Amino acid sequence: MICEACKLKDKKIKKIEAQGAEKMTIEERLDKMKEIMEEIYFLSVVKGKDYNTEEDCMENLRDFGWKGCIMRMGDKHSRLSAFAKKNKFEVKDESFEDTVKDLINYALFALILYRDNKSEKVIESNLALTAWKYLKLFFQTCNLFLK
Repeated sequence: MICEACKLKDKKIKKIEAQGAEKMTIEERLDKMKEIMEEIYFLSVVKGKDYNTEEDCMENLRDFGWKGCIMRMGDKHSRLSAFAKKNKFEVKDESFEDTVKDLINYALFALILYRDNKSEKVIESNLALTAWKYLKLFFQTCNLFLK
């Protein structure tokens, strides 16, 4: 006799297997990957304009270097983990695809900064100044909302 919990587990496993059941060739997979990477590329271009100047498109990321990108990837991972449990996002304008694309972009930014020797020198010499800069910006922003 099979217990109810075992039946439920078997049902969930079959459902998961069915979701990934679509077969594809390597060429089809590579085409899909290329399409997604193009979406991610253009997302990076558009979002980057909100965060940086044209003189240094990595300025906001350079302050904390590749390790800061890893931390932001952790935030995106947490968001995806919560979504996997709840099957919904609390922030309505953030979707599963948006979060995964952001995660991929942060991984690429981390690799760029990891390869860039200058980013590590900036972290070593300016970490305290950078922390102060962000704290100061935070309080300036709070003052704008309190007025």
